[in-house]
Amino acid sequence: MALEIDQAGGLTEINHEDLVKSLQKLENPSKHTPYDQKEWKKSELKPGKYEQVGRPEGWETWDIDKRVNYSNEKRKAKENQT
Repeated sequence: MALEIDQAGGLTEINHEDLVKSLQKLENPSKHTPYDQKEWKKSELKPGKYEQVGRPEGWETWDIDKRVNYSNEKRKAKENQT
């Protein structure tokens, strides 16, 4: 969605009704997974910041669709473990 908003020229350029429809299609935007300290480590590149353990190499260069797909797959795998 962020990419669509950006490509449209920002929130002011998007049709409100289309935005609402897109938001309603989201799987479950208010569902959060619990924080697990084992999943995070101090960043070696950014002092004072944390990054997720096991984040794939080159993550910073991925486009938004690839990042979202990866995150969704990781969340589904985590849900299936519980």
